[in-house]
Formats: sequence, C-alpha cells, structure tokens
Amino acid sequence: TAVQAQAVPSIVRGRDVVLAAQTGSGKTYSYLAPLLSHALEEVVQGEREAGHTAVVLCPNGALCQQVVQAGNALRTREGLSLAE
Repeated sequence: TAVQAQAVPSIVRGRDVVLAAQTGSGKTYSYLAPLLSHALEEVVQGEREAGHTAVVLCPNGALCQQVVQAGNALRTREGLSLAE
C-alpha cells in the first residue's frame, strides 16, 4: 500500500515513524513485517535466541487482538510467534 511504501524503508533503517492513516491502509503490516523480519534474521544468524524482541502497545483490547492476528499471519515456521 502507499502507507507501507512510505513507512517500511524508514522503519528498516531504524528510524522512528509515526503513521496516521485510515483503517485498512496497511499501518499494522508496515511495522510488523520489518519487526518480524529483523527478529528472524537475528535468530538465523545466531545473534539471539528466539524470545521477546519487541512490545507493541495498543490503546484497547480489540486492536491488540487485531495486531496479534496480523502478526500471526506473518510469522514463519521458524518458530516466531506472538504473545497476547
């Protein structure tokens, strides 16, 4: 999406990013995809064992559940998972 095209490169470079866009615009995947990719890369390279990598704060339980569902859709068979 346009949101992802703008946000992901900055996120991958480690920059702070604030996203404000309509529901369904791809904000969640904009930060989850690079986050999970980075975590997997560190595990594969032996830089860290699988474990906690990041905390995502959500303003309410319903949004938190949506973020977990989106993350679980992205996780790999390498053992990455998300805690609720």
